Amino acid sequence: MVAGRTALLLAALLAIGVGCQASLQDRLVGTYVAKLETPERSDLPTQLQQNVLDSMLSIQLELRKDGTFSSNLFPPATFEGRWRLDGLTLILEPERVGDLKKGDNNPMEAGLFKPLRLQVDPGTLTLSSVLEIDQSRRVVLRRKEQP
Repeated sequence: MVAGRTALLLAALLAIGVGCQASLQDRLVGTYVAKLETPERSDLPTQLQQNVLDSMLSIQLELRKDGTFSSNLFPPATFEGRWRLDGLTLILEPERVGDLKKGDNNPMEAGLFKPLRLQVDPGTLTLSSVLEIDQSRRVVLRRKEQP
């Protein structure tokens, strides 16, 4: 009797967890715009920092309901592939960058087609990642306002 109740409780909790995950995945569908967040004090020269900010501000990411995405992460090339959630981590798995396709045995393939991981804030639906080249800065993607 106790084992039956425990199994029923576990099944209910699992169903709730799966429902929340699916709900979050559905809520993430949309277009996002990137912003580079930098600390107040920076070692970068002002012009270089502004150039980096300007290039980051033009980056967009579209997450589609069918589990595919596209982005202009490597302007002017389009960056496309599949996306999925692992807990609160959004994983972008690239399949095409511009004219290059994963599996074409291109020498650049190892770096271009490495999965990208973004942390998801379920409350604000923002996506973020710390820059590998500078741990004091992070990229934050916010949902693009609809007209």
